[in-house]
Amino acid sequence: MPFLYNITMPERQVAYQSIENKKHLGFIVTAPSWQRLYVDSALAMTDKMVSLDLILERDKKTITVTEANPKALMISLLNAVLELFEKDQFLAKRIVFNEFDGKKITAILFGEKYVAVRHGYRTDLKSSNEKAVEMGDSPTEPNQFYAKVTIHHLD
Repeated sequence: MPFLYNITMPERQVAYQSIENKKHLGFIVTAPSWQRLYVDSALAMTDKMVSLDLILERDKKTITVTEANPKALMISLLNAVLELFEKDQFLAKRIVFNEFDGKKITAILFGEKYVAVRHGYRTDLKSSNEKAVEMGDSPTEPNQFYAKVTIHHLD
């Protein structure tokens, strides 16, 4: 039986490197742990849609994603966050993992429903796939992990 974590991470500013050029929109996140990498990647994706600074913690949603490997798990997490927006117009400001074992994540997302007048323009994002996500040990920062995510192809 795998060891499951109940993780409450201290709040911090989500830092990421933005990727914006004629063909791609995305981000690169580095983090000191796999758990933080998943959380920060999902929040960076939300920030690309609507600034995290404009989102309040008025509501919460629970999601569970399960996959066979860490990369597929990242893709499923990102797509679950996008699906919450597409289905319920829900924007996540904070994410707390109740369970994480590298193959399954159960998380509570705190945020609110998108309101155009308050949140402003939103960027439409496409779901992630195998080619859109690269992740592993950071090649430039010791004891750090990274994820490079292409979330939208600009035409």
